Amino acid sequence: MRRYIHSIVFVVVTLFPLISVGEETDLRKMSETIQALIFAEKFTEAEPLVHQCLQYAPEDLYFLSQFDLVLNGQHKYQEADELRNRIRTIWETHYKASWIAEGSPVWKGSWDRMLVPGK
Repeated sequence: MRRYIHSIVFVVVTLFPLISVGEETDLRKMSETIQALIFAEKFTEAEPLVHQCLQYAPEDLYFLSQFDLVLNGQHKYQEADELRNRIRTIWETHYKASWIAEGSPVWKGSWDRMLVPGK
C-alpha cells in the first residue's frame, strides 16, 4: 500500500524582506526545479534543494509545502506529519488573522488543502 499526499498550492511565494532580488530569483528557479523533481517522483534529489531554500526563507509556506511533499514521497510520514503541524502553527501565527480580516478569500487559504488517502 502506497500513501500519497496531494497539496494544492495556490500561493504567491512571499519571501522575507531580507532576501535580495537576485536571491529571490534564485529561489524561484530552485522552486521550479524542486517542483519538476517532485512531479518526476525524484524526492531524494529534491530534498537538499528544499533545505537550501528553507535556509533563506525558513517559514515560507510554499517551500515548507514542497518539503512536505518530498518527505511523503520518501515515505517519511512521521516527519511529514510533524512538518504539517509546524506549517499550521506558522499559518495560524502569521497569516490567519489577516486572512480572516480579508473575508477569508479561498485563493489565499487553499494551500492548506492536503489530502492523505490510503491505497
